[in-house]
Amino acid sequence: WIASIVNGVVSITIMMWIDPYITLICLVPIFSVTGFVYVLRMRIATLRKAARDAAGNVTGFIGELFGAVQAVKVATAESSMIEHFGTLNQQRSRTALRDRLFDQLMDSVFRNAVNISTAVIMILAAQKMRSGSFTVGDFALFVYYLPGLAEMTWMFGSIFARFRQLDVSFDRVRKVMRDAPLEDVV
Repeated sequence: WIASIVNGVVSITIMMWIDPYITLICLVPIFSVTGFVYVLRMRIATLRKAARDAAGNVTGFIGELFGAVQAVKVATAESSMIEHFGTLNQQRSRTALRDRLFDQLMDSVFRNAVNISTAVIMILAAQKMRSGSFTVGDFALFVYYLPGLAEMTWMFGSIFARFRQLDVSFDRVRKVMRDAPLEDVV
C-alpha cells in the first residue's frame, strides 16, 4: 500500500516535470474515482447492511427452526417453514447479488480510469508531438507511469469502499456484544 502511494507520487512528479498540462488533464479521470466513491459511500454501506441483515435473517431462522423442531412437527408446519425459508433465502440472494454487483461496478470504474487517461494522453500528446514540444520518449514515460497511478487510485477507492463495508460488519458485532470493550470485539 505504501509502495503504491510512493510510486504514485513519484509518477506524478515526473509527469508534471515533463508536461504539467497533460499531467493535470490525465489525472482528472483517475482522481475523480475518489470523488465517485465518496459520493457513493452511503450506498455502499446501505447495500452491505442489507446483505448482512438478509444473511442474518436466514441464519436466525435456521437457528429458531432447529430449536423448535418438535413444535413444527406437532403442528405439521414443515411445508410452510420450508416455504418461509425459501423466501428468506431468495431475499438474501437478491441483496447479496446487489451488493456484489455494486462492488464489481465500482471496481470496474476504478480499473478503467487508466484507460480513459491513456486515451486523453494519446489525444493531447499527438497534438503536442506535431508541434515538437512532446517527444516519443515523453509519451512512453507517461504511458509507463499511468498504470501505477491507476493502481494507487484503485487502491484508495477500493480501501475506502472496503472500510465502509467493514464499518457495517463492526456495527453488527457491536450490537451483539453490547457493552464489551473494543479489544474483545477485535
